[in-house]
Amino acid sequence: MPNTHSIFGIGSISKTFAVLLLAKAAIENKVKLDDDVRKYLDGEYPNLEYQGQPVKLFHLISHVSRLRMWLSGLAEKPGYTYLYLKMEKLVLL
Repeated sequence: MPNTHSIFGIGSISKTFAVLLLAKAAIENKVKLDDDVRKYLDGEYPNLEYQGQPVKLFHLISHVSRLRMWLSGLAEKPGYTYLYLKMEKLVLL
């Protein structure tokens, strides 16, 4: 039976809070949703791009960060059923 010391998993609720904070910052003109994410990071991150295009804030809040979902070669490993599909087919789903 749950009590005052029970711990509950909150799932992906932190994503909702992060999006709300980013939306507030955009409304207050502190950020622009089409900004390159590297603008807000210290250091160089050449890997934060896809096909020569930068990952932008709106990619992160729409859950399409443009970062690869898996490492090359992983699709051949048993147990990763969805990885057997080609990206073109996943997009159609």
